[in-house]
Amino acid sequence: MRVLAGDIGGTKTNLGLFDTARRADDGRDAPARLTSASYPSGEHRGLEAILADFLSRTRDHHGGEVAAAAFGIAGPVADGKVETPNLPWLVDASDLSDRFDLPQVALLNDLQATGAGIPALLPDELAVLQEGREPSTPAAAALLAAGTGMGMALLIPVDGRWHVQPTEGGHADLAPRRAEQLELLEYLFELHPDHVSVERAVCGPGLVSLYGFVVERGRPRPDGALRRAIERDPEDAPRRIAEAAVSGACPACDAALELFCDLYGAAAGNLALTCLARGGVYLGGGIAPKIIDRLRAGSFLEAFAAKGRFSGLMKTLPVRVILNQETALLGAAREAEQLAMNPTIS
Repeated sequence: MRVLAGDIGGTKTNLGLFDTARRADDGRDAPARLTSASYPSGEHRGLEAILADFLSRTRDHHGGEVAAAAFGIAGPVADGKVETPNLPWLVDASDLSDRFDLPQVALLNDLQATGAGIPALLPDELAVLQEGREPSTPAAAALLAAGTGMGMALLIPVDGRWHVQPTEGGHADLAPRRAEQLELLEYLFELHPDHVSVERAVCGPGLVSLYGFVVERGRPRPDGALRRAIERDPEDAPRRIAEAAVSGACPACDAALELFCDLYGAAAGNLALTCLARGGVYLGGGIAPKIIDRLRAGSFLEAFAAKGRFSGLMKTLPVRVILNQETALLGAAREAEQLAMNPTIS
């Protein structure tokens, strides 16, 4: 059977056609990929236009019917529909099924798709931050992904595989751990008077806010040329700040990234405690792979473990960074395969 999978983001949409009769050539636990393509999301009026192009190309070359489709989308799924927060799109599973003659269509939160893809990863596609202790029996795990926003999900073992429970934990209250972070909270409330969530600090735009906080405090002093470049191009600011911090080019960027790692570690530890993640904590998204050395050596693990009487427990939990940027696409393919084999699960 052929299945269709997609990873739908605000910047790009990745689609793939997979064959469930064969496993991936590299030995991963996923159906074999027949073809894939990437589209700039913002250049299209909706997912339908992208699917029309992709399916016309793939059906010409590969033929055959598509038994099921699954799409991971950044946004909350309700009644088979998603209003994408970073695009003016409404994605409706029923409409997609009717228009493209797809017998089964599932819409997944993007963290659901990423979580479903973790079992398909190869060992070298996970970077170890904390070895921890592998559980002797199936156990819950936690997934966080800092990128444009902050996504969180719980991975619960059910019948031999993880059930991925999406959450909106990134919008939970930001919790300061010490005096400097109390000052940060006041600063962020000036920017966001209604609510300061974890996402306001631990994501790409959040890193820019942390940099602004450091600059306003005046210590350490920012690099002047870099500061002007950041002000000229706010959209590229997260990348500039992170690169300047990693290279040591700007003390203020370094301080902002260290604060970012601290807050990220604390948030990851909170989620790990919430689900007692003996099965591990996984960091997805685009930021973590770029700052792995800082996550290992900086304040991330210290903040992760700083849970008072439970600090000993926290040090036993495995912590990994997901390196494969196609994990969500692989997860969507695995979910589409399950849907094709068991249509009633939709």
